[in-house]
Amino acid sequence: MENFELVFIPSPGLSHLVSTIEAAKLLLNRDPRLSVTILVMKLPTDQTVDNYTQTTPITAPRLTLTHLPNHDFAPSPNRMPMIDFINTRGPHVKEAVSGLISRQAGQTGSRVAGLVLDMFCTVFTDIADELGLPSYVFFTSGASALGLINYLVSLKFDKGEDLTRYKDPSLDLPVPCFSSPVPAKVLPGVMVSGGPVSSNFLGYFKRVADTRGVMVNTFEELEPFALESLKTDGRMPRVYPVGPVLSAENQTLDGELKEWLDRQPDGSVVFLCFGTMGSFDRAQVAEIAAGLEQSGARFLWSLRKPGGPVKPGGAFVPPTEYEDFGEVLPEGFLERTSGVGRVMGWAPQVAVLAHVAVGGFISHCGWNSTLESVWHGVPMATLPLYAEQQMNAFLLVRELGIAEAIRIDYRKDFGSEEGSSPENIVGAGEIEEAVRRLMAADGGGVREKVREMQGKSRAALEEGGSSYHAITSFIEDAAAVQLAELLVSRDPRLSVAIILMKLPIDTKTGSSPEKTSPDSRIHFVHLPPDESGFATSTESPNSFVGRFVTSQQGPVRDAVSKLIETGSQMKPSRLAGFVVDMFCTAMVDVAHELGVPSYVFFTCSASCLGLFLHLQGLVDFENRDLKEYADTDEAASISVPTYDSPVPARVWPEIVFDKESIFLDFARKFRETKGIIVNTFLELEPHAVRALVNLPPVYPVGPIIQYYSNEHNKQLDEITKWLDEKPDSSVVFLCFGSSGSFDADQVREIAAALERIGCGFLWSLRKPAPKGKFELPGEFENVGEFLPDGFLERTSGFGKVIGWAPQVAVLAHRAVGGFVSHCGWNSTLESVRYGCRWPRGRCLPSSRRTRSSW
Repeated sequence: MENFELVFIPSPGLSHLVSTIEAAKLLLNRDPRLSVTILVMKLPTDQTVDNYTQTTPITAPRLTLTHLPNHDFAPSPNRMPMIDFINTRGPHVKEAVSGLISRQAGQTGSRVAGLVLDMFCTVFTDIADELGLPSYVFFTSGASALGLINYLVSLKFDKGEDLTRYKDPSLDLPVPCFSSPVPAKVLPGVMVSGGPVSSNFLGYFKRVADTRGVMVNTFEELEPFALESLKTDGRMPRVYPVGPVLSAENQTLDGELKEWLDRQPDGSVVFLCFGTMGSFDRAQVAEIAAGLEQSGARFLWSLRKPGGPVKPGGAFVPPTEYEDFGEVLPEGFLERTSGVGRVMGWAPQVAVLAHVAVGGFISHCGWNSTLESVWHGVPMATLPLYAEQQMNAFLLVRELGIAEAIRIDYRKDFGSEEGSSPENIVGAGEIEEAVRRLMAADGGGVREKVREMQGKSRAALEEGGSSYHAITSFIEDAAAVQLAELLVSRDPRLSVAIILMKLPIDTKTGSSPEKTSPDSRIHFVHLPPDESGFATSTESPNSFVGRFVTSQQGPVRDAVSKLIETGSQMKPSRLAGFVVDMFCTAMVDVAHELGVPSYVFFTCSASCLGLFLHLQGLVDFENRDLKEYADTDEAASISVPTYDSPVPARVWPEIVFDKESIFLDFARKFRETKGIIVNTFLELEPHAVRALVNLPPVYPVGPIIQYYSNEHNKQLDEITKWLDEKPDSSVVFLCFGSSGSFDADQVREIAAALERIGCGFLWSLRKPAPKGKFELPGEFENVGEFLPDGFLERTSGFGKVIGWAPQVAVLAHRAVGGFVSHCGWNSTLESVRYGCRWPRGRCLPSSRRTRSSW
C-alpha cells in the first residue's frame, strides 16, 4: 500500500461541512499520500450547503466532495429530525464507500483506510464494520463537551441512572472533565429531557466507544484538564486534539463595512453575532438595544430575523434577513446610536474578529465562534442559545476565565409562537453591565488571558506544537502500524495491543495513554514516562537503551495484566503471546512470568540476524573474544552462514564491540523465543533465510515499509516543486536516517564531490548533536555556515540542500535516480521498493550485502 484515502462524513449543516473541509485540509497538507473524499448530505430545506459548494472553490489537492442523493423523508416523532434524516442516508453512504473501495482495488498501492464520522453520524460505524474499515469520529466541539456527553452516556447506559433528575436547575453534577461541579442548568436539554428522543440521541454518542479514535477541535493548552481526563477514561478511544480548525476562506470585509471599522479606534468596538441559528424575538431585541445604548460602547450588531418556530417533528428553520431593521428595533435607536454603532444582517464573522477595531465579542458560544475569538485574541461575553452552548459558556467563564458572563444558562425557545417568556428575557441592565466589563481597559483580567491563549492557539498548529503532533499521530494511526495491520488483516480472530515506551531524550513522542475501544483490533498503550532521571553521557547509546528497556519490565507487566483483565470482562479472549522488538528482549522474561510464548520482531535483515546469532555463538559456544577483531587489520574477516562471502570485521555493527556486549544478551534471548519475525522477503535474501537453521522458526514477512512519515511535511511542497522541474532519474538523493549527520570536514568532502560530479542532487544535511550528548541531529539555522564558501551559489542550478527530508516521498519521485544512504534496513527496503540504485553509503552489513551479493 502506498496511497491511502479517508472518507469523511459530516452531518447535514454548513458549519459541520466547513469544519470537516478544514480538518481534511490539515491532514492533506501533512501527507502527500493521503487523499480525502467527503460525502455531503443536506437537509431538503437547507440551501446554504449548495450555495457554499457552488460558490466556494475547494483549493486543497486530493480533496473530493461527493454529494449523496437527496430525497424527502418523513421524520419520526421519536427521534430528532436531523438524526432521523442521517439514518435514511445509510444505503447511499454504503454505496458511495463501496464504490470507492472497488475503484481503489483496481489501483496499485492504494486503499481506503477508514471512515471519519461526524459526531452525529456514528450510526455509520456499522457500515464501516461491514466493509472491514476502521472508523473514527471528528468531534467539532471541544474536549469538555466530549467528556460531558461521554459521562452522561456512562451514567445512563452503564449505571442505569435516570438523567431526567438533572432537569432540576438547582442540582450540580460532578463531571470528570471539569474541575468544578457542572450546574444542571447548563447541561444540553436534549440529554436530560427523557423520552425516546433523548435516549436515541445519547445512543448515537454511545457509539463513539466503538471507533478507533476521536479527532477533537481543540488544542492541549486550551483544555488540558478535560483532555487529561479523557486519556484516563476506559470507555474513550484515543483522543487527538487537532485544533483550532478554523476557516477564513472567502470572508472579506466589503467596502462600506471595512470603511466603518477603519474609522473606529483600535479595540473599541464590541461585536454582536450569534451564529447560523442566532436570532431573537422582538422583546429580547429591545433589551439588547437598550443595553448597548446605555453602555455607550461602540458596537457592530449582526441582527437576523427569526425563521419561525419549530413544529413537533420539524427541523430548525434558519434565520433570514430583515428588509427594515426599524421594524424590530426600538423607535429612534438607529438615529441615536448612529455615531457609535452599526446594525447589519449576516456578518463575515472571522473577518470582523480579525479587524483591529474589534475589542469584544458578544456571542452564542458556539464552539467555532469560541475558537475564532481565541485565535484573534478578542474576549467574549456569553449569551448561549441552544445545544451545548450553555456548557461552553460555563467552561469559558468559570473554568477557563477567558470570557465575561451575560448569562451562562440563557436558552432560546425555538418552539414558541409568542416569543420569550418574561423570566427568560435577558434585561438591558445585565447586558449593559457585561459590555462595560468586557470593554474595560483591563477587561478584568479576561483580556490578558485571551491574548495569552491567542499565542498558544497559533503555536499549537505550528511545527512542533501540540496539535501538529496530534495530527501526525492521527495520520500514522489511520495509516496503521504496518506489522500489526498485516497480522490482523489475515485473521479476524486476532487483535493486537501495541505497548509504546518513550525514551527520556525523546521530546516528540506523546506520553499519554493511547486507547481504542474494546472492540477495536489494534490497541495503542503508552507506558507512563520514566521519572528516574536516566543519565546518558557516561554510557553508549546501545547500553542506555538496553538498560532503559529493562527498567520498563514492571510497567509492561502491569499494562499487559490490565489488558488481560479488561479483555476478560469485555469478551471471550486470551493473551496468545508477546511480539517484542529486537531491542526489547528483556520482555521475554515478562512473557515467561505470564505464562505465554514470546516472539521477536527483527526489523533488520535476515543476513544481519544471522551475523548477530553467529557472533553470539562464537562467544558462548567457542569461547571466542570478539574484541580481538576490534583492533585487527582491515583484512580480518569471518565466515557467516547467512552471507555467501566472508564478512570483514570492519563492517560489523558497533554494538558488537560495545564494552557491555549488550548485543549478546539480545541474541541469547532470540533463542528463547518461539519464533523470529523478520522484515525481509525470501526473494531478496534467499541464501540468508535458508541458512537460519537450528533456531526458532524464522518468518520473513516483509517488506514492511512506513509510507506515512508526516513530520516537517510543510517543506514537502517546496521539495516536490523543485523535483518536478528535473528530468527523470537525474537527481541523486543523499539522506542518512534519523541519526545521520557529519562533522564539518566530512561535509566539505561530500560537497566538493557533488560539485565536481555536476549531477543533480538533493542533500538532506542535518546538524550534529553536541559532542558527548546522546541526542538526535537537529536543523541548521544557516546551512551555508557549514558548507564550503560559495557552494550553494555555485550549485544552485542543479542542486538543493535541505534539512530533514520526507525520504519515502523523495524516493518515489520520478526525478530521483540514485540514493546515497546510510544503509539502514528501512532505507534499503524503500530504495528497493522504488527501484533507486545505491551509489554506496556507510559500510555496515547491509551495505556489504548490497554490493557483494546482489
